[in-house]
Amino acid sequence: MPNTLDPRPALYRIGAVSKLSGVPVPTLRIWQTRYSAFSPATTQGQHRLYDEEDLRKATLLKSLTSQGHGISLIAGLSTAQLQQLLQTGSQMARGSAPAPRSRSEEHTSELQSHH
Repeated sequence: MPNTLDPRPALYRIGAVSKLSGVPVPTLRIWQTRYSAFSPATTQGQHRLYDEEDLRKATLLKSLTSQGHGISLIAGLSTAQLQQLLQTGSQMARGSAPAPRSRSEEHTSELQSHH
């Protein structure tokens, strides 16, 4: 018998998404209700069912909020936009952007400009 792929997308309960993405269950619920970050399907018993895209988005949102991005500013972005934002941040962290000056460098610069 040939091995056929199941055409239905994989669906995950909220606990599985939490474990796989590292985002606590209460946080996933808040991101969905307060910020409309996800639109999971629901079962007749009102259980949320997340797809692969939701899982990817949860993982990206966790990474970006850990870097200091506000959830209210990024929750509505697509996964592609979130991925690009994450890559941009990673490039900046690796040194593509100029490093911020230390307070002593700023002070020295101020002193030199006054002479």
